[in-house]
Amino acid sequence: QQAVNAAPNGGIVYIDKSTSIDEQIVVDGKSVTIMPYDKTKKIVIYNNISSDPFIIKNGGSLTIKTDSDKDDMLVLDGQLQSYYRAFTLSGNSSLTLGKGVTVRRFRKDNAGAAIHSTASTVNLKGCIIEFNYSTYGTVCITGGSTLDSSNGTVFRQNRTDYSSSAFYIYSSNDRAYIKDTTMYKNFSNHQTTGSTIYVKGGYVSIGNGTSINSNVSDWYNLHSAMYIKAVANVEFSGNLNINDMVTTEEKLYINPQVSGILNVRTAPSYTTAGNILAVPTSGSFSKNITNTVKYNNNIYYAVNNASNLTIEKMQPLVNNSTISASSINLGSSVTVKASAAGGDGAYTYAFYYKKAADTKWTTKQDFKANNSVSITPANESKYNICVKVKDGTGTVEKKYFDITVKKAALTLDASVKTTTSPFVVLGHTITATGNAKGGTGSYVPKIPQSSSPQKQPIMTYA
Repeated sequence: QQAVNAAPNGGIVYIDKSTSIDEQIVVDGKSVTIMPYDKTKKIVIYNNISSDPFIIKNGGSLTIKTDSDKDDMLVLDGQLQSYYRAFTLSGNSSLTLGKGVTVRRFRKDNAGAAIHSTASTVNLKGCIIEFNYSTYGTVCITGGSTLDSSNGTVFRQNRTDYSSSAFYIYSSNDRAYIKDTTMYKNFSNHQTTGSTIYVKGGYVSIGNGTSINSNVSDWYNLHSAMYIKAVANVEFSGNLNINDMVTTEEKLYINPQVSGILNVRTAPSYTTAGNILAVPTSGSFSKNITNTVKYNNNIYYAVNNASNLTIEKMQPLVNNSTISASSINLGSSVTVKASAAGGDGAYTYAFYYKKAADTKWTTKQDFKANNSVSITPANESKYNICVKVKDGTGTVEKKYFDITVKKAALTLDASVKTTTSPFVVLGHTITATGNAKGGTGSYVPKIPQSSSPQKQPIMTYA
């Protein structure tokens, strides 16, 4: 703690040998990095205090790294001390654990044996989280936190009494990005909610090299790789591998009492020993679901059918927008009507236009339910028009149109009026009226010179 206090904002605390934590380390409102002095030397830091060893708060930032490409070069060992987690974050703080860092043998009689984050950011960049034990959630985020697990991060042989032997995503405003992460041989001991990842809300993106293998739950009921408890947005992206589950039930389980909008999207590229979407197809389910549980991309969504939850195919989103004309006169308008098919049916529309030679688009309408607009170009030129349609899953499809704006042809409606009769008496006045349309709109009257001796010019340009 003395070294952390003495370090300037953005400073580095070097460790040159294995040691123990005998005083709580608090990072309060500043940025500090802890790393080995010699990256080739393995260092173990033991927790010897009866409290959480690392507290990060009030916008503080702690980075623990090794600059080594080897595992277990800087090990934080909780020694299974009674009910103390490794890291507690709050107040818009951040924690980064890099390659070579291992967090092991921490125990918490609550959430998050390794890490608990409230309204903060957790970055796991190639670290190892292992042999930790908590009631639920080895890593727990809540209160608007962001989690980024990537770069070969490993969760192995962690245990929870209830659920989420790896990740617990708790709040509706939490965001978790899980990619290039391996979870295996983790254990969650609960007969109905046992899972490797437990989602109670928020947004979760998982895939891109992630694998969930050989994890186990309560031995007499179900296990799931992911248990979705409440309304959330879950996206499976890239290469996701779910194999060798020690279970007879679901790889992905959705709480049948979920009501509201729940989006679950799967990318075309993933491997699995069974059906990643093993949702029960019979039983008593809440009638509040009614067309709101959606599986997008591979492409399915669940609807409520009496008392059974069934799977139906959802078609890809298609933009069927139209335009009233491809060529108009200057001063006229073109009508653009947006239309869509497929997706989840909750469409909104956006319209943009620009001169063909320009790069910047002008927004006529941002995404709204209104599906028709009129556009009146200001210049004689070629124009581009873009229509975007978006459905309730956030999928967007674009369609482009080209129009030509040109000058209208010049036309003349002329007449001659006299004050008395068709015959003109010398000295009387003749009134000539001309009405023009088209052209550029800048009109100059002219009566042409005549070669006939009976006709004399009465006015030239005026």
